[in-house]
Amino acid sequence: MHGDRGMRVSPQPVGVAARTGVSSTHRLPAWPPLRLAAALALCLVALLAGGGAARARQGVTLEQELAGRFAPIIILQRQNAPCDPDGEPYLPAPVDVVFDDDAVVLRQGPHQEPVTSPVENTDLFALHDDFATDFPGKPRTPGCDYETHFKAVMGNRQPVIYAAIGTEDGQPGIVLQYWFFYYFNDFNNLHEGDWEMIQLRFDADSVEEALGQEPVEVAYAQHSGGETADWDAPKLERDGTHPVVYASSGSHASYFGPGLWLGWGENGSGLGCDVTSGDPVRIDPEVRLIPETITGADDPFAWVTFGGHWGERETWVYDGPTGPALKRQWTAPVSWMDNLRADSIRVSGAGIIGPVPSDIFCAAVENGSTLFTLFTPYPLLVIGIIAAGLGIVLWALWQSWPTLRETWRVYWSHVRVFAGIGGIMVAAPLAVSILQYLLATNPDFAEFTRLSEDSPELQGILGAVSLLTRGLLLVIVTPAVVQAVGDIVAGRPTGIRRSLRDGFARIPDLIWTLVRGGLVVLALTISIIGLPWAVNRSVRWMFGPQAAVLGGIRGKTALDDSTGAVRGRWWQAAANGAVLAFIGAAPGVIVALLLLILARFPVDAANSVASLVYALAQPFAIVGLTLLYLRWRGQRFAMATRHGGTVWGKSLAGRWKTHVGPKDAAPA
Repeated sequence: MHGDRGMRVSPQPVGVAARTGVSSTHRLPAWPPLRLAAALALCLVALLAGGGAARARQGVTLEQELAGRFAPIIILQRQNAPCDPDGEPYLPAPVDVVFDDDAVVLRQGPHQEPVTSPVENTDLFALHDDFATDFPGKPRTPGCDYETHFKAVMGNRQPVIYAAIGTEDGQPGIVLQYWFFYYFNDFNNLHEGDWEMIQLRFDADSVEEALGQEPVEVAYAQHSGGETADWDAPKLERDGTHPVVYASSGSHASYFGPGLWLGWGENGSGLGCDVTSGDPVRIDPEVRLIPETITGADDPFAWVTFGGHWGERETWVYDGPTGPALKRQWTAPVSWMDNLRADSIRVSGAGIIGPVPSDIFCAAVENGSTLFTLFTPYPLLVIGIIAAGLGIVLWALWQSWPTLRETWRVYWSHVRVFAGIGGIMVAAPLAVSILQYLLATNPDFAEFTRLSEDSPELQGILGAVSLLTRGLLLVIVTPAVVQAVGDIVAGRPTGIRRSLRDGFARIPDLIWTLVRGGLVVLALTISIIGLPWAVNRSVRWMFGPQAAVLGGIRGKTALDDSTGAVRGRWWQAAANGAVLAFIGAAPGVIVALLLLILARFPVDAANSVASLVYALAQPFAIVGLTLLYLRWRGQRFAMATRHGGTVWGKSLAGRWKTHVGPKDAAPA
């Protein structure tokens, strides 16, 4: 790292000089121009000399002054109670929390044999990769052990970050790095110890020159990768000369603002969702400057030369991390910045219809990571869970396969009708996506509307649109699709306008049926003890909308009719309902995630695509449920051939034949 050769700097807080001033009502005497210019020059020289003398008297070097001037402000998420998973329990800590702790063991070798305990700063000097500091606890099953122990050893110490100034051979400028040590990484890739950092780059040849200017670029590290921004970029939040760092809860990845972010790093590290939008807590940490030269084991910064791991040795992403001096950004800081992203994917599900792709992605990665993490300590349990899940999925597909085949035939032969009905839901989410895109990319538009992506007004608009589109699906799209299927089965002509008109007439019956059934299921669910009955009723009453729309009945009568259709087929009904619900919701999520991750689509555009796919897929699910209801009620369908007085056709319950008179027509 760059600095004065042989400099020995003890760790100490870097203060910011206070400004004082004296006001006076006395007039200054009028001086001739030449004398005034000379006086000003002498004052300037005196100020410069005095500043250097003041620094010398205070024991503050140029490097310390630079590190203190641009020290970052860290925003963490407030933890409302001990062991609360929604907050951040770990502060950026001094490495001293690892030392003088009888519960921490220095280990060595492939079998990690104990070397010494407690561990001292001097013990780590110049050790190689074979060593590791083992904290108390098991990272794959952490519980609340690490949080409890960290708070005990941290006590009332002030949060600390470490500054380092460096250069790179063959690259212009100097960099100022800030390193943050967290005791535990409580993310999908659980591991002891966590080193994070940010970096500022100056277009300067010396520290003294850097003090006279601002940085030209900053980089925030995220999961073995990172994101850059110009110093004057709108996304970089600053408090004077201090950049603001939003640390993700659990992973501690550094972001430029609050939100929900899709995170992934090199070699699979950090795959998941980073959250920086909790109740913010501002941290103004103490800054300790790492000197250029470490003199030996007695140096207060002897730990910087430690080549081992700050945490228990594990496999893959669960391994304790190495220290700052072994990172690429330490040895090649400027080149490291060249390979970073210019932005991160910030996701928002407000205003879209259907499941939010980012929510599904976050839940899937989190649950999948949990299974993967538990595989080593509990392999049989994890294998059993996966095998049971696959078995249930295969059984449900087998049960629903006849329904899916029949649904596809009906849906595809009338795709214009069903797509037209479902398209009613698309307009509002599309308008919202356009609005979000303009706010994110057009500062003039944002200033004109006085809205921002995080403004309460915009969040209110998004919430209203979400409510509107779900209402359209419930009371407009559902009865129209059910009515269209009824017309198709009965052999009547069908169309978008006809289906909407006839379905609209059944809205009161539909709403009354849904409200009655929904209140009963809600009451059973809230009671906790009635949860099994709530699940049972949900399946028994799954055909309530079909009974209300096609039968012209409502409330208890419609729910009883649905119960009659399901009677004796509860498990089959549950399997068909689950598969159809998945098909109605999943395609939009899958397409949007592929666009986000593989094609790097803008989030708003991906959400629009998800809404469009959802509008096409939901009618398919409703068609399937309606055909299943009619099949189990014995409804005939699609008379196909007529031979004399006999018409042969196909029923949803099987093949059939009937005798008709010469004036009867067989609908196609």
